[in-house]
Amino acid sequence: MQKHAMWKTTALFVIGAFAAACSDASGPGAQLSQEEAAAVGGQFVGAAAGGVAAGVGTGLSPSPAANLAAPPVERSFSFTHSRTCPGGGTLEVSGSMEGTIDRENRSGTITSEATIVATDCVVMHRDRTFTINTVDPGITKMGQIAIENGDHSGELTINGQFTWVDGEGVSGTCTIDVTVTITPDGRTRTGGKVCERDMDPGTT
Repeated sequence: MQKHAMWKTTALFVIGAFAAACSDASGPGAQLSQEEAAAVGGQFVGAAAGGVAAGVGTGLSPSPAANLAAPPVERSFSFTHSRTCPGGGTLEVSGSMEGTIDRENRSGTITSEATIVATDCVVMHRDRTFTINTVDPGITKMGQIAIENGDHSGELTINGQFTWVDGEGVSGTCTIDVTVTITPDGRTRTGGKVCERDMDPGTT
């Protein structure tokens, strides 16, 4: 329950930070506004960051037989997290993490690779509703995470394509190419492009 709550809180925080990072400039041929691109693409950013938070919690959680005073150990594990989108449908994050964990000092480093798959994920923004689905093989997420005293920081790269269709039948295909930097105090810095819209590297 605790790991789920941490994942959900981190995901919501990063989605908000991602939306705040939108610039006002429009890309050529873009069919979504800046705010719409942030609302849709932010679902993937939030899922990626939430998956990292959940993975860090798993890495720091000892097994029943674990000795907290033991030296740092190498850990490697797979994970799958699924959540319901705001208007229905799902986002599933699956992948692997590996690294060195010192549970006594709650520190270490983790490398994460994952795929995010959206299945009829419904997102609402003002008076428009969007249904998004990822284009095979899904949205990829990679990152290197450092843990210090239980706090984590690092950088995630999120790349791939997804389709969208609104309630009026207007549709399109978007590319997401975003870098998210997470600082130990929980702040994020987002830059890159979603649906041909530039994301300013603002800090939130």
